Amino acid sequence: MSSRRATGKGGRGRRPKKQKDASLASLAMQGVSRIMKLINIEEKFLVSASAGSATTFNGVLQDLCSPSQGASVNQRIGDSIKLQRITFRGSFYLGAVACTVRAMLVVDKGNQAAAGSDILAGAGNAYAPQSTIVDQLEERYHILGDTGHHTLTLNGEQSHDWEWKVGNEVLSRLNAEGHILFAPATTTITTNSLKLLLISSVSASTPTCYYYSKVEYTDD
Repeated sequence: MSSRRATGKGGRGRRPKKQKDASLASLAMQGVSRIMKLINIEEKFLVSASAGSATTFNGVLQDLCSPSQGASVNQRIGDSIKLQRITFRGSFYLGAVACTVRAMLVVDKGNQAAAGSDILAGAGNAYAPQSTIVDQLEERYHILGDTGHHTLTLNGEQSHDWEWKVGNEVLSRLNAEGHILFAPATTTITTNSLKLLLISSVSASTPTCYYYSKVEYTDD
């Protein structure tokens, strides 16, 4: 006569109660951890604006999101923030001569661009707005917005308005999942600098650009 005990339907034994309780406790702790992370992430924003940037064929390159450290709504606590939404509105206005203008919203992955010529191959020339990104640097940038080139004339279009709206579904697919990383305790960006490039086809009697930018981010 066999001394083997039946273990129930299909011959399978039940999981010991202690093991089951431990598994449930582990899952519960993971859930609490995720909730606490969400609670501790604070949403903030940084506004940048210009009441008239003179725009030459060399280009104007500006950083749109480099918050200092602090506890206010437009600062950051640690050395990392995560982009959530970008709203940008701009207008070019003709100077004294006809010209071509262009604006670009660019993520500089390694924060190495210091001038228009670091992004557009034709910067410093009359064909600057029509030129392409510097060939060997294409993988260094992610373009979020580009107006293309527009011609302004005294007898025709004398201004050009545009708007960019970039949401989390795009920003989360960026390098480092859309995080901007800073060197410890500084405003020096090491990864993913958000930059605005304004450029025209002239070096004198330049057009001007008025803009408003709001960058929303989580302080994590």
